[in-house]
Amino acid sequence: TDAGSIQWTTTTLGGTSEFVRSMLAAWIVLTDLLTVAQDWDFPMFEEPLEVEVPVKIAGTFSSSVRCDCIGKIIQKLPKLSLPSCIESVMPSFADLHLSINGKWLTYGPLLGVMVIDLCCAKSQLFYDPVDYGQYVDPADSRIYVIVDEAYLAEAYEDGVVVKPEMISYSARQTVPLSASAATDIKLNSRYTGSYTSKYVWFIVAMTFIAGFVAMLRIADWRLRRGLQALERQAGSSS
Repeated sequence: TDAGSIQWTTTTLGGTSEFVRSMLAAWIVLTDLLTVAQDWDFPMFEEPLEVEVPVKIAGTFSSSVRCDCIGKIIQKLPKLSLPSCIESVMPSFADLHLSINGKWLTYGPLLGVMVIDLCCAKSQLFYDPVDYGQYVDPADSRIYVIVDEAYLAEAYEDGVVVKPEMISYSARQTVPLSASAATDIKLNSRYTGSYTSKYVWFIVAMTFIAGFVAMLRIADWRLRRGLQALERQAGSSS
């Protein structure tokens, strides 16, 4: 192979923009939720009655993890004065306890990973090339990265840009090209500056989460309704 013929990045097909990156972040959140929702016992994760041997947590002899000290800890905290309308609907902290069965213990960390994915979506939402020593080529919207540390030290103070006019295409890509600008690296990624597309996919990701929470709430409501119906039926038969 001839020297200089190998390129790590090709610009033939074009790089991803913030629209595509935000869309990928939203779909990653969706796949996280679908991984939890695909379980046969979703959303309550209750073991069927026909299972004679309970499903236990790996490495233990217990089918669930239970913590009863949360209510006691909250009771020792300074009590906040809340309006009576709010206190009437809030549960009693004396009976508050945490119980997680095997499946929620398995899928719980995945929901935590989803929070990290949302942080990635947030980074795409507030990303601006100027904040990272980068500028955009107005011709093809591709991103240039400034690697001259002396130049960056003049434009930034404690990581915050103080001279944004120095971080621009017009300031760097001059004719003739300066020695500092000649070291700038042109990436395959693009930045179009479209805030609408980024916000749209962030809203889509939040809609996925809202739908997931709604399914859990509806399942809990149907479970309580079914239990109440069984209690009434048992009371009427007796």
